[in-house]
Amino acid sequence: MTTSFVEQDLQAVFLQTVCRQTLKNKVLLLEAGPKDWTWKIHMPAALIYNLCDNKYNWYYETEEQEFMDNRRIYQPRGRVWGGSSSLNAMVYIRGHAYDYDRWEKEGAEGWSYADCLPYFRKSQTHELGPDDYRGGDGHLNVSRGKSDNPLYQAFIDAGLKLAIPSQKT
Repeated sequence: MTTSFVEQDLQAVFLQTVCRQTLKNKVLLLEAGPKDWTWKIHMPAALIYNLCDNKYNWYYETEEQEFMDNRRIYQPRGRVWGGSSSLNAMVYIRGHAYDYDRWEKEGAEGWSYADCLPYFRKSQTHELGPDDYRGGDGHLNVSRGKSDNPLYQAFIDAGLKLAIPSQKT
């Protein structure tokens, strides 16, 4: 069986890496929706087209949110090969370590950030090279943003003023 990681979302790449390396299992990936071979997906600036097109989006909403005036919040989710990763304007984020640690505390044994980090590292190749948090020879190529908008640094500076630590590299 041949596997194309280009057509899989990040969660599928992560799951396949875990299953193949720890359990020695094969993984069958099933995706809903059309193939992601459209300029609307391959051009990050076209993100808005996918968020407003039910051909590529499930159009999910949350339940009513008590602290948001009981509003339902729109949650775009990919209905296309590659899942939601095909709708994300090429943004890569793992999530916050606190969330993984909370999941484990709530009963998801083996899902702490420390448990998942080795698999994140195994699944990625980061342009800055491997370190304690980034991988160097995985299937998922990750790079830093290339734009130099001054608002980006202003956002980081605001976080630093709130004592949120910065990762410089």
